[in-house]
Amino acid sequence: KSIAVQEAQALSKPIIVSDCAGNREQVIHMYDGMMCELDSTKIAEAIMYLINNKDEAEVMGKRAYERISSEFANNNELENMLGMA
Repeated sequence: KSIAVQEAQALSKPIIVSDCAGNREQVIHMYDGMMCELDSTKIAEAIMYLINNKDEAEVMGKRAYERISSEFANNNELENMLGMA
């Protein structure tokens, strides 16, 4: 699993990831982040979507946090990752 994805989720941020096996396990497209082809135009489109849809981006970020916090429930690993422990 990608630590960068987990860190973004822990900070309630929607994340844009390339559409590959490992990322599909961590991000649900348009639920808690976005997946796109590894192509500069597609990445730019995803960035612009989040910029132009701030309310949706905020909702995705909250969902991302909910997913990561439930994954690490009863575990100090999330606090350690954020430097809170």
